[in-house]
Amino acid sequence: MVPAEDERATIYREQGGSCMYCGCGLPPDGFEVDHKVPASCGGSDERENLQMLCPACSRRKGNMTDEEHRRRYRLGLSVDAHPPVWPIPQTYFGNIDRELERRESYRSIS
Repeated sequence: MVPAEDERATIYREQGGSCMYCGCGLPPDGFEVDHKVPASCGGSDERENLQMLCPACSRRKGNMTDEEHRRRYRLGLSVDAHPPVWPIPQTYFGNIDRELERRESYRSIS
């Protein structure tokens, strides 16, 4: 689903031009519209299910729901969520991924 330009502008304005997960500032044409609950998991194209993400966060989230992604990266609850006040460096997310991979490799050895 590709939202209409006015819907993209509304999402951009509501989020203050910042990525919902990392908080980086984005130009009006430099963000991806993401489904909080992916369409492949039964999510709708309704406005309440859409959010603005930077390309890096959108790729990382992939087919996870908003709740799964927030839980994995310790971003808090999605209820009334807003972009972070201060940008979170992409290395933060990479560090968590590496730690989770390390834990998983230890489990597979046991």
